[in-house]
Amino acid sequence: MSRESISDKQSVSHHINDIRYQRNRPEFQGAFAQMTGESDLVFVEGKLPVGEGEVQNELPIEQQTGLCLERLDEELSHHDLGLNDVLETTMYLSELDSYEEANEAYIQYFESLYPARTTIGVAELLGGAGIMVRAIAEMP
Repeated sequence: MSRESISDKQSVSHHINDIRYQRNRPEFQGAFAQMTGESDLVFVEGKLPVGEGEVQNELPIEQQTGLCLERLDEELSHHDLGLNDVLETTMYLSELDSYEEANEAYIQYFESLYPARTTIGVAELLGGAGIMVRAIAEMP
């Protein structure tokens, strides 16, 4: 093995050891990272409509959407970012028939430039939530 390839492997190994950042907040549950990579991107895990410590699954989808986006904005603020730094979101809906209502609430949280978005219908979400939103944001 050449010296060059050993050096490359050590460099790759170094990056592999540094690519996951675990959240250190009491509400964190699960074996996954909130932010990955050594880049200008922040990958934020899916946010459920949590209020008062519980998933607010009885609320109308518009209010659930608002709670998700407020939690997303709160998470981004820990990195000195906001919703206007979001490049892409994925919106998971347990009922695709509620898309229009969720969309109306969603657009109120972003200024003139909306991030790219994918909406996916799912059979069920944690806690019986009607929606979950994940995002990729860019560090300035």
